[in-house]
This record gives sequence, structure tokens and C-alpha cells, in this order.
Amino acid sequence: METEITFRIAVQKDLDSIVAMLADDFLGSQRERYENPLPTSYIKAFEAITSDP
Repeated sequence: METEITFRIAVQKDLDSIVAMLADDFLGSQRERYENPLPTSYIKAFEAITSDP
């Protein structure tokens, strides 16, 4: 059985899942803070990345 993978540009509503995925790893758990709500630093960083042409 083949699995199809689709890539798309992330949007801000994906940010919670992205941070959770990064924090669910030995190395990521050492540097990422997954909290609900997310720390504003993640939101500001995402906005800076997505606004950069």
C-alpha cells in the first residue's frame, strides 16, 4: 500500500501541532516548551518567518 504525502505552507493554526511534534522528541524536549496556550515567542517567531518574503 502506498501512502501519499502532501506538502503545504503552514498556517498559524498549525503552530500548536508543530510545537507539540517538536517537543515530543528527546532533543526537542530539551529546547521546546509546549504549553497551552503557546508562549508568545512561538507566535512572534512564526509571524516573522511567514512575513519574510
